[in-house]
Amino acid sequence: MLSGQIKIIVIIFLLFTALLLVSGCESEKPKPEDTLNEYLKQEGNARLFLEKNLGLELRYGFYLPLTANDTYRFCYLEEEDSFAEWGIRFVLVELQDTLPVVVYTSPVFDGSLKESAVRPVRLPGYTYDLIFYNSGSYFLGSGGGEVYSYLADFEEKTFTPCFLEVSGDGSVVLSFPGDAPEELRQFFIREFKKDYPMLIVEPDGNGR
Repeated sequence: MLSGQIKIIVIIFLLFTALLLVSGCESEKPKPEDTLNEYLKQEGNARLFLEKNLGLELRYGFYLPLTANDTYRFCYLEEEDSFAEWGIRFVLVELQDTLPVVVYTSPVFDGSLKESAVRPVRLPGYTYDLIFYNSGSYFLGSGGGEVYSYLADFEEKTFTPCFLEVSGDGSVVLSFPGDAPEELRQFFIREFKKDYPMLIVEPDGNGR
């Protein structure tokens, strides 16, 4: 009689343990939105996702971290080359009913995607990423040239420019518009001093 009771207790204990394990596995199973979020964070996946769903060939495409209302947002750059306009655009995309939809397109800015460098940056005081564009060596030659650069803030829909001019005599001058925020100015200066330690920074208001 006693051994039978022990068997029953053991069976109940095993069933209870199994239920706890199953419950724990279900609670630890990632939600679909968490899985997508992690996938898009991996380098290159956002560009592939946009290309597949928008039918585009992109040089750059980035995932912007989830907003407060859990909206999936992306951005990509496109190059305009027509008789009317020439340059680059920043494009903001949101996921609506599982499909990416273009919700904002910037004006056309001086620049090219050829030989350029683009990446997300998180600056002090910001809770979201800005997109940093640099035209690289495309407009530079043996006799000097210029570099166009921008910081795109999709939250505020602002695009802060920075202009670098390299003269034939070797002098390098960096300029900004007069209303460029100080933290963005300092970012540009740090970036360009990596390649041009003797950089000259013009006073406010002399940028293009």
